[in-house]
Amino acid sequence: MDSSKLTVVGAGLFGAVVAHEAAERGMKVTVIDRRRHVGGRLGSYRYYDMQDAISAAFKCAGRMLD
Repeated sequence: MDSSKLTVVGAGLFGAVVAHEAAERGMKVTVIDRRRHVGGRLGSYRYYDMQDAISAAFKCAGRMLD
């Protein structure tokens, strides 16, 4: 992929996954979030409850960037 630029607003689960996938595909990514950490509300979930959400986010992000 060329050196396209992408700005992601929000570093919650989906924003973080989209930013990661875009960077893996060679895009220059800027992430903007009001908090100092990534993950959004994921901190309130137990790990085993997050597996399906993370898997779905990666599938959706991949489709969006294709």
